[in-house]
Amino acid sequence: MGHVEGDLAAWYGHTHKDLVSLGGGGLLDRYGGSISKMLATVYSSYPWQLWRFTKMPNHFLKDDNAVRQMISFAEGELGLKEASEWYRVSLDQLKLVGVSKIFLQHGAKPLLEKAYPDLVWKETDFRVTPKAATAV
Repeated sequence: MGHVEGDLAAWYGHTHKDLVSLGGGGLLDRYGGSISKMLATVYSSYPWQLWRFTKMPNHFLKDDNAVRQMISFAEGELGLKEASEWYRVSLDQLKLVGVSKIFLQHGAKPLLEKAYPDLVWKETDFRVTPKAATAV
């Protein structure tokens, strides 16, 4: 696929169709058709960010630790210092850090409840809600 050795992050942008078109369908079948599962197995020491794949693994939202990692990553990229700052985050900001799709699909509240289970979140106070997906 033209990747430089060691540039594993380039895999995030590839789809199932890409690999199949290059003859990798059989290999993908060994991993249930999941690029992320295949790569996480083959390159197990690489710190994969599952939310960055074009098709997020089905189990992602069930893995509280993975969701916390995504929230922590986004907070770092957005420069958020306090949890309450999530209320002012815009869709454009989420797009810039590559997490807009999951926020639009599931809403900020359930994601942030996994990262901050002791806080009470009010869905209507977020700038980005699942309803915003129809406006995109």
